[in-house]
Amino acid sequence: VGELTLLHQAIRLYGEKSYAEAIPLLRELLRKEPGMTDAWTQLSNTFHKLGRTEDSLEALKQADRWKPGDPVTLASMANEYFDLGDFAQAKLFAQRSIAVSGPAESHEVLAAVLMHEKDLDGAEKEAREALERGHMGHVKPEILLAQVRKARGDLAGARQRFQEVLA
Repeated sequence: VGELTLLHQAIRLYGEKSYAEAIPLLRELLRKEPGMTDAWTQLSNTFHKLGRTEDSLEALKQADRWKPGDPVTLASMANEYFDLGDFAQAKLFAQRSIAVSGPAESHEVLAAVLMHEKDLDGAEKEAREALERGHMGHVKPEILLAQVRKARGDLAGARQRFQEVLA
């Protein structure tokens, strides 16, 4: 079976939420073509869906090894580090992604880290940046903005923002 066929089969299984079935196909593909970064990224996404955060991060590290500095890979690494509770690494990789024009998710992760660090101004700035860069309609930046309002003592403003998100 050709490499692209394996990748397409794995993506189809992923789309069908058959994550565990996709993993052996991706592993076989990566044995044949270890430099195929799309396959490493797909493996990472698959592990992420299964809640296997550390495995997801390892796959992302391989993608970064073959294609260093990819902004989407860096943003995904930031997200995985955040999920692992390693806020320093999450911040570092979010900043690295942003430095190379990373996606809105980089700003979202950085906002969450800054909120964790109690840097309300920074968290608000990054959450707004995530929304401005096309993360409109995504709930997390909106929730972060509501949390900033709550942390500042603006309970009515926080409640209003939450109600807008839920509407």
